[in-house]
Amino acid sequence: KTVSSIYEEQNRKLRYSGLIIVLCWDRDRLAKRIEERVNQMLSSGLIEECQHILRTQGRKSQIFDSIGYAETLKYIDTEIGKQELIELIALHTKQLAKKQMTFLRRFPVKHGWPCLPPQSLQAQQNSSKSARLDFECLSLSIEQLAQECQKFLQNTESGAQNKVIYIDALTILQALAVS
Repeated sequence: KTVSSIYEEQNRKLRYSGLIIVLCWDRDRLAKRIEERVNQMLSSGLIEECQHILRTQGRKSQIFDSIGYAETLKYIDTEIGKQELIELIALHTKQLAKKQMTFLRRFPVKHGWPCLPPQSLQAQQNSSKSARLDFECLSLSIEQLAQECQKFLQNTESGAQNKVIYIDALTILQALAVS
């Protein structure tokens, strides 16, 4: 079951508030970071780790269902070469990142959670059934993020309310590096 279907099935009042902070990356920068991460995983011993898991737990280990491990198992079985291994791990990771961002864009709006910045659903030009979420992220300083967190805490004392803040990842990470 998907998280959203479980949430809809429960359909009950929340007892706790949640502030969700989503770090958003520019697509090109995210793709580059994913590719760098794949290379780092391989140079850190992903293939050797998979071989060890094969020896100790066998091919049925659940870990081989996850991104990186499933592709590496194909490499170990000589179904794919090293370059294809790198490309497949990167591709599948990018696909997962896209699904996660789609979820994090649609789910809060669908359930009426306030978002910062506010978002709106608009019909796509080609299809009346699907909707496109207009989306942007904020460039916040650490102090501004702290202020938003403080406001959230003050406003939720009277009852449970969720809120989502979409932040430009590069801006916040640069601010943290300076801090």
